[in-house]
Amino acid sequence: MLLASEFGWTPDIVDGLTVRELNDILNSLTDFISIRDYKEWSKFAFLAATMANLLAGKKGKAYEIEDFIGPPPWEKKKQKTKEEMREELEELKKKLGGDV
Repeated sequence: MLLASEFGWTPDIVDGLTVRELNDILNSLTDFISIRDYKEWSKFAFLAATMANLLAGKKGKAYEIEDFIGPPPWEKKKQKTKEEMREELEELKKKLGGDV
C-alpha cells in the first residue's frame, strides 16, 4: 500500500499488477532513489574533496568525489564477466557449506 500511496494509485491498480510488473516498478524506483541520493551526497563529497586537497597541498594525493562516496550507482550496474560471476558463485557455495 505504500507504493499505492506514494504514486497516488488505488488499491485496485496495485492489485492488477503482475509480480513481474511490480518487481520492475520497484527496481526502477530503487535505481531512481540511489541516483538521486548519490547526486545529493556528491555535493558534500565535492566539498570534502576540495578541503582535503587544500589541506594536502601539492605533495599529497589529489582526492576526488569517489574517494568519499564511492563510484556512482550507474557504474555499479555494469555487466559482470563470466569469471566474476564464477567467483561469486564459489564464494556463495563456501558460505552455504558445500555444493549447491
